[in-house]
Amino acid sequence: MLLEYLLNEAMTPFLLTLIADPQTKTPLKLKNAVYDGGLIVSGSLVAENGNEYPIVNGIPLFVKNKDSASVESFGDEWNFFNFIDFKVQWLNHTVKNTFGSTDYFKDKIIVDAGGGSGCQTKWFLESGAKHVILLELSHSVNDVVKKNLAGFSNVDVVQCSIDQPPIFNASIEGIVYCHNVIQHTPSVEKTAAALWGTVA
Repeated sequence: MLLEYLLNEAMTPFLLTLIADPQTKTPLKLKNAVYDGGLIVSGSLVAENGNEYPIVNGIPLFVKNKDSASVESFGDEWNFFNFIDFKVQWLNHTVKNTFGSTDYFKDKIIVDAGGGSGCQTKWFLESGAKHVILLELSHSVNDVVKKNLAGFSNVDVVQCSIDQPPIFNASIEGIVYCHNVIQHTPSVEKTAAALWGTVA
């Protein structure tokens, strides 16, 4: 179905207002864009210094090298074990103890850093989030993430490392959320500083 294709494999123009070269934090220019229904299906993002990042099936790719063994295993885990059934635990523990209730997410822009299977992004959207940007390094973005986010148009998926998020500094007027992921990055301090740097 065409509508489902557009919702699940396309980048929104909104993301262009926030996305930046992960190395320099400078603007990216859209090149050779292919649009469908006003959404970006393919093309590339080019930085002033010549760095170029492809958009494949609507997902901007900021990963040039093959996944490490650990990243690949996480992707396999997300694709095999879809954690969508853990919503009750998420509500009773993470949400209740940190945010009070899901009302906190309503009308918010949220970055889900290390989104895994996309289940928490889905729950943010179901709770009324204005827009969610899922950042994920593994290949789960090509499988279970798309399945979990089917039917939502106010979401973008970006394949990248969360210790170098391709988002402008001080640009997220909302929530930057990282749950049970940061300890798996090479440097917790570097990743925390990088994510904190995106908060407006």
